[in-house]
Amino acid sequence: MIRIVAEYNVVTREYRGARLLEFVEHESQLQQKDLDRLIQRGAKAWRDVPDAGAWVDELRGSKE
Repeated sequence: MIRIVAEYNVVTREYRGARLLEFVEHESQLQQKDLDRLIQRGAKAWRDVPDAGAWVDELRGSKE
């Protein structure tokens, strides 16, 4: 994996003037403890939302 700095066009989603900052070692395996921690944080953050899928659909303007 690499890290870069660049200008990003939000309309065309293209990068311009990219400059390499560094090469980064990437751990492709997920640690179970890290996944458990993220699940706990998500459950806590969404505990007051009865139907998270419906909430996200409404934000996106879905008309189902």
